[in-house]
Amino acid sequence: MKREYPVLYAGASRFIATPLSFVVLILLVTKYFTAANPKDLYPFCITAFGVSIAMAQLAFRFIPQIRKEQVTERLLYAGEKFSLCSLLVLQLVLIAFCKDSLSPYLAKDHFRWWSLSGYFILGGLWSLISGSAVLCWYYGYCAFHDQLWLNWKERIRRINEEKP
Repeated sequence: MKREYPVLYAGASRFIATPLSFVVLILLVTKYFTAANPKDLYPFCITAFGVSIAMAQLAFRFIPQIRKEQVTERLLYAGEKFSLCSLLVLQLVLIAFCKDSLSPYLAKDHFRWWSLSGYFILGGLWSLISGSAVLCWYYGYCAFHDQLWLNWKERIRRINEEKP
């Protein structure tokens, strides 16, 4: 029996990650405006930071067995994208902190206009940085994904060549 490269699985995982990334982006942007307490944003950001750092470590520490020069470049690109995503998520934590700092002033009539302005400026920044973070994560995921499937394809080719 000849082992085959699972093209369907390679494509399916990409087609699942693409819409899922945009769903996460929509949830991330709406979370800022719908969170009753700004402190609800911290766990969301810390989780995204942890996942991004973990993926960066996977990409940087992956030991390539084949096509070392090509593998290294693609994995470095993925690791850099995941690292950039984690830095952007840290900026989201800072924005959540600023929103938390502004929230007591929303109830006061004298500072209401200023705090609402700051709230919406921070919301715009949150949206821009969230979009950038999700795109960085997605591009890093695609590079890492493609490299893993290329390794799989090469391994299957070698196995098929060895068997009569």
